[in-house]
Amino acid sequence: MTADSSIIDVNAYSDPTTLGEVFVIVLTKNLPVPQTVVDKVSQILSAEDVRPLTDLVHVNAVTEVPYDVEVELTLLPDYVTMASQILQEANKRVEEFITETKSKIGKPINPDILIYKLMDIKGVFKVDVISPVYTDIQKDEVGVGRVVGVRIV
Repeated sequence: MTADSSIIDVNAYSDPTTLGEVFVIVLTKNLPVPQTVVDKVSQILSAEDVRPLTDLVHVNAVTEVPYDVEVELTLLPDYVTMASQILQEANKRVEEFITETKSKIGKPINPDILIYKLMDIKGVFKVDVISPVYTDIQKDEVGVGRVVGVRIV
């Protein structure tokens, strides 16, 4: 992670079927990961005083897994007049959810966390998540979301 200040997460693993090989996955603040960052990490890890003698080190950029976020909120009757403020807060929390999933390699896309964040807003009675669905993210992937819609029904 010291190779470049834009790196926010790294995952290193070996595959039991490929003995002597180590895979290093790099995630940066901005996606896609620039090849220059991958090259810097590869150069550092290939140095003779860093790399174990028998290991072949493969450095790769994280694979992006796109997903959409679309939610519908039902408000308590007494809070309908505050719909615009609630919608603004809901959009903020959806963006937080997206930021969290794209800041950690291998973090699953879990709509239950999104529901929890939105149900915590005062005045929200019910949250329907149209998308995303629960998605396992592999050790070389990161979820990258985009907002399709946050609506009050």
